[in-house]
Amino acid sequence: MFSGKSTELIRRLKRYKIARYECLIVKYARDVRYSSEGISTHDRHSLKAVSATALADLRERAKDYDVVGVDEGQFVSAFLLSGLEIIIWEPC
Repeated sequence: MFSGKSTELIRRLKRYKIARYECLIVKYARDVRYSSEGISTHDRHSLKAVSATALADLRERAKDYDVVGVDEGQFVSAFLLSGLEIIIWEPC
């Protein structure tokens, strides 16, 4: 639960952004603990994100990005996008 998964996801996404990759950040729509507009760590570090309950809803939009980061991926139905690096952190 408090193992740093979201912290690591945010760290990696920030590095991709610095390297000028286009990043689509996805959060589970029903997770509004800290924000309804982004992913967040327990210590309130955050990044803006798109909300979704099914990743399939974002399939076309994701084609415009180099990296897709999914926070709380265990709650979102999965799909594969060829040619994109998908970052999905699952609970340990």
